[in-house]
Amino acid sequence: MYIHVFDLHNSNNYNYNSTNNSVILEPDPNRPICFDENFKTDDDIIYGSKYKFNQSIEILINNSNSTRLAKKNQKNGMKKIPRRQNAWILYRRDKSLNSEFVGL
Repeated sequence: MYIHVFDLHNSNNYNYNSTNNSVILEPDPNRPICFDENFKTDDDIIYGSKYKFNQSIEILINNSNSTRLAKKNQKNGMKKIPRRQNAWILYRRDKSLNSEFVGL
């Protein structure tokens, strides 16, 4: 955690009378800053869910192999990266495997 305290009367914000003149380092711009101490990654949220899925999570979040884009990529090699899946589509794919919705 980085805390900056600025002196309004000193233009360069350096206290010449202080015995503790340690330099406060700036955060690394190449690393994400987490302000929440209870930070969870996407995988923590997905695999920590108490929701009962009808299919395994890995199968649901993997890209489809039966779409036109997937077939074209298999035929010609990977040229277009598929878009990430919409939350509603993931929900619908999971719900469609439920025994209540067979034949609809």
